[in-house]
Amino acid sequence: ISASSALAIMSLARPVVCSYALSSSVSVNAPSRAVLRNEYENAEWKKWWPGTVSGPGKAGGLMTSYNYKEGSYTLSDKKTSAINLAVTFDGMDAVSTVNYVPQSLTQTDIVWTSEVATSANPITRFSIWLKSGKLKENTGELLEKLKTFYLEPLNIYGMEVQIEHLADTLLVSTADTSAAYPTDEQINRLIAKLRNHIDQYGVKETGKPMLNLTSSANRDRWLIRVGLPVAKRIPVSGDIVYKLMPPAVQMMTASVKGGQHTADKALETVGFYATDRNYKLPAIPFFSLVTDRSTEPDTTKWLTKIFYPIML
Repeated sequence: ISASSALAIMSLARPVVCSYALSSSVSVNAPSRAVLRNEYENAEWKKWWPGTVSGPGKAGGLMTSYNYKEGSYTLSDKKTSAINLAVTFDGMDAVSTVNYVPQSLTQTDIVWTSEVATSANPITRFSIWLKSGKLKENTGELLEKLKTFYLEPLNIYGMEVQIEHLADTLLVSTADTSAAYPTDEQINRLIAKLRNHIDQYGVKETGKPMLNLTSSANRDRWLIRVGLPVAKRIPVSGDIVYKLMPPAVQMMTASVKGGQHTADKALETVGFYATDRNYKLPAIPFFSLVTDRSTEPDTTKWLTKIFYPIML
């Protein structure tokens, strides 16, 4: 038997690889809680995905198909800190898993692994091998897109969050309760009550009305607290009291346009910003009602500034 024939026989006898295992990874320098919340818990890939989005879950989440170049990636199910995907790449099927591994408060490693079944046919196997290499390049590009996205906090939270000190520290305040979510009329009535009170003493407001809404655990009882910043003390009585805000407390602030429900959602986002960084909450957060809601009926024009006290 010739040497070339022997090599051919040995090649045929060599075990055939059943599948190709691929892996790409990246370290994301952003709050790990934010990465896990957006990418794993809410599966909001559409925020950074560079291609198109399709399928029954087009708004995002499981069963959404994300398309990029030759690949289509469908989020199929979740497991602990990981998402599984069904992949079709240039006519080739693969199974992928994206693992999220927090390394610290501000860093998360993301590992994208794929498994591609091969073939006993050497020509087909070679074609699959070539496509597998391109799939690995594709997932690597996607991870780099994700990494770049998370470098900008505005991309994560959808609003600019700043830290500042509160200028208005002396307030007259009052409160009321409601069995349902407070209406604009209830809130405006409390503000008008405070304005009528300070007008009696010729005192002017030094800032915008402040509002805090707090619900019971099952949301069947609401506490409505409003305050007006004033320059000096005046007589108070009954359910109108003084509040003194500590001037040394730092405040996270953000501005949002829209009705009260939009402001509530923005406050929740600011809360995520704080907990993502392990900031402590030494006092209740509140809304500063920049727009006079009693004279502007169009809620899309309402401007609200959120004040969220923190301890670093």
